Amino acid sequence: MWAIVNISLALIVILLVLHLFNIQISPIGQAVVTTEDTFCVVNWQNEYTPTNDLNRCCFEARKQLSCKRNHEVLDNGIVGWSCQTGEGGLRILLNDQAYRYCVKQEYW
Repeated sequence: MWAIVNISLALIVILLVLHLFNIQISPIGQAVVTTEDTFCVVNWQNEYTPTNDLNRCCFEARKQLSCKRNHEVLDNGIVGWSCQTGEGGLRILLNDQAYRYCVKQEYW
């Protein structure tokens, strides 16, 4: 029994020392997020421009005042979310996978 307690304390000490020196350990037991099926479109003055830079898209969507559920069928794909500041301005359109990716990132 004392061996188990000593091993547990040793693991805690190792984790605390790693934290002290800001050494990041990869998360264990978390799902890996893929961006394969993500889709993001920027809409400005009725011009739709798809973008491949999902991180930038998440950053721009976060700057908008609100994101609402909005099902639209575009030429390039189907989007389920619309992020915008006001009517007639810039809109960031995201599909469900892209929206979930953005919410899980630090950008949101």
